[in-house]
Amino acid sequence: MTLRHLKIFVAVVDAGTMTAASKTLYMTQPSVSQAIRELESHYGAQFFDRISKRLYLTDQGTRFLSYARHILSLSDEMEMALAHPEAFGTLKVGATLTIGNALLPSIVHRFQSEFPKISLQLFVKNTDDIEQMIIGNTIDLGLVEGYVVSQDIVQTPLASDSLALVCGRSHPLYGRTDITERQLAQQRFIVREPGSGTRALFENAMRAQGLSWTPAWECSGSDIMTRAAAEGLGIAVLSERLIATEIASGTLWRLPSETLNLRRQFSIVYHKNKYFSDIAQHFIRHCESL
Repeated sequence: MTLRHLKIFVAVVDAGTMTAASKTLYMTQPSVSQAIRELESHYGAQFFDRISKRLYLTDQGTRFLSYARHILSLSDEMEMALAHPEAFGTLKVGATLTIGNALLPSIVHRFQSEFPKISLQLFVKNTDDIEQMIIGNTIDLGLVEGYVVSQDIVQTPLASDSLALVCGRSHPLYGRTDITERQLAQQRFIVREPGSGTRALFENAMRAQGLSWTPAWECSGSDIMTRAAAEGLGIAVLSERLIATEIASGTLWRLPSETLNLRRQFSIVYHKNKYFSDIAQHFIRHCESL
């Protein structure tokens, strides 16, 4: 089998049909179909179920896709390295919101001070998005505060963190130290969107105590959550790393939550089949030195 077969296979998966893939590849549809038949014949496997003129990956096809994407990525990296040795080096890194705000800038600064010619492409998304980008080989590695589901992804602990439940001066609970978690549960909460590691940790902690709760706001950014809490619009659930200044100044009050398990680990995540260049390994070491 050749790289051409792999490129055609990935294009068919991404396009959904052989006809659509043939247009993106500037090939005839019969040529695309022939390449897929050759692949399946070579490996003695069926990579697609053909239902109602659509193609659906089989389990074997899904496994093959993972290898195909990484082989093609490594081939592209090799071509770039040999063609432009003096300028080679691009690393694609994803980070969740908390890490993107609290840790990533200092990591990037130290890394680029050591490797100024390396191009970094950075993506700040929630944990679910980072997981899908790793599976699709859109990024080389990710930094997350949640847990990934895919067994194809390696997750290595990086640093510890804790969530804080905070409110502003005009909130009726500001300054209170005697409130229970059950009383807290009766309040309105300002939380991250579904798919966020921060949201998942809070949900799990409340569920573990048998507590139901009501979201007042669902936000995809910590800045708006901080401002909303400061205005007394609810109790925000945020990483203590992001709001240490506001807590110290009294703009936000940290409510007691001792019985809730709001501790977590930041992690490095990457695909188990990912080949890491020396540059990627250097970046990981910068992350581990936090």
